[in-house]
Amino acid sequence: MSGQTFYAFYKVLRYIDPSLSKILSRKFRAAKDDYHIRHDDVAMTSKIMGRTEETTRKSYASGTKTDHYNEMGIFLDRVKQASINKVVVLTKNQTKKL
Repeated sequence: MSGQTFYAFYKVLRYIDPSLSKILSRKFRAAKDDYHIRHDDVAMTSKIMGRTEETTRKSYASGTKTDHYNEMGIFLDRVKQASINKVVVLTKNQTKKL
């Protein structure tokens, strides 16, 4: 996912709830690394993610699947609650600004 895509995604979420915390690309990459380390091995994960095995071991092989699920679950629950509590009606011109 490109930086522009993340920026657009969070711009919309911030419009819904300005106090939402960001989960940036590093956390998403860490979750993907965690998935591949659990289902493959460090060598395969390194090839998939485009880095050395040493970098994968040092920077991305920490955390658990449960930690990831909990963190993402809390974040998505907050997005859900914010969107339920807020009604946003946009005109055609306003959607282009988002």
